Amino acid sequence: MVLGGAALKPLTGLLNDMQTSAGAAERLEELLHASPEPGHESGLERLPRHARSIELRDVVVRYPGTRTPALDGVSLTIKHGERVAIVGPNGSGKTTLLGLLYRLYDPERGSVLIDGYDLRRVSIRSLRKQVGVVSQETVLFEGSVRDNVAYGKPTASDEEISQALRRARASEFVEQLPGGIQAKIAERGTSLSGGQRQRLAIARAIIRDPAILILDEATSMIDAGSEARINEAMDEFSQGRTTVVVAHRLSTVRRADRIVVVEAGRVADIGTHEQLLARCELYRDLARTQLLGSEDDEPQSA
Repeated sequence: MVLGGAALKPLTGLLNDMQTSAGAAERLEELLHASPEPGHESGLERLPRHARSIELRDVVVRYPGTRTPALDGVSLTIKHGERVAIVGPNGSGKTTLLGLLYRLYDPERGSVLIDGYDLRRVSIRSLRKQVGVVSQETVLFEGSVRDNVAYGKPTASDEEISQALRRARASEFVEQLPGGIQAKIAERGTSLSGGQRQRLAIARAIIRDPAILILDEATSMIDAGSEARINEAMDEFSQGRTTVVVAHRLSTVRRADRIVVVEAGRVADIGTHEQLLARCELYRDLARTQLLGSEDDEPQSA
């Protein structure tokens, strides 16, 4: 029996699917065979809930295969309850600095301490359960609103979910969806607007009740109206928590108690918006060319 071309066509599609998925399959195999992260060992101390300070002491971070450090001798102290903004040119080490705070990697030299505890000597679970992260790209999956918010706390009740949505200023649009918190959303949240996705991500962070809140350019890709709602929610929720923000919005940066200016992996200056405008040329350049804001927010040269 001779097969026609039409009968073989599905096999061509199957081959294409196999080739397309090969990269993902290799990555999954790599993850399945990866060693546990440092910090999962038994016998490590449990980190008490953060209440005093976060400190970086002469920290050096160098990524594998690179000669130039991503962070080079960074020292910084952040008080509990303080809101600190990190600004700098692209590639200056801002996101690397954030990653140290919840131990995505360890420094090559120096130490990262929370309330005096070196993070290399505490269990990673006791650290990360205290940290809430909202990044520029929101990770949502196909399922209900409830499922996506409860990912931050799988044991959460419906009332806890609803409260987190209210605090994140998300209940106003969730209540309009068919089914409310049980409404289905598409994979990656494509059925929602950018601002709506970010507010769900904030609700997910809120429900964890973190002592440390990390915002990595969380409002850089949304419109001004959504930004105002998100800033309102963050201003309320960050009270009594330590908040570290990487931002490209001038309005977000100006809300900080202190602004840390980084350049080429080093701390160039630390101060308030007004202090840095007066004395830091790099900050003036950043405020003029990279920090987004309204005309009323445009900096004046000192």
